[in-house]
Amino acid sequence: MRLAKIVGVSQPTISDMLRRARIDAPDLRRGTHGGTAYEIAARYAAGEITRAAMMRELTDWEYERPAEANPFEWADDGNPATEGSFTMQVGRALRDGFLTDEDYDALLEALADH
Repeated sequence: MRLAKIVGVSQPTISDMLRRARIDAPDLRRGTHGGTAYEIAARYAAGEITRAAMMRELTDWEYERPAEANPFEWADDGNPATEGSFTMQVGRALRDGFLTDEDYDALLEALADH
């Protein structure tokens, strides 16, 4: 119910979105509640897992390193997005309303101490 209110849709719509996400998402990682960090954040927002579980799993998650920038100055193609990076997973969860600013800040602090 909390996620539906945050996103501004009905609970059945959220259930349908989660059902479709399970089809496209990778298998659950052992010891976690998701196949991606984004899925863990979505499950937290849906009330399926506690904040403590979400924090532990996202802090322990092994994120992909961002792609290296092109070494040629004349080829300004920016940094290619890396799907499994912190920004693409947790940053997107923040942007989509699955995490609050406080959750995000707490994750950054926990990762800095990790």
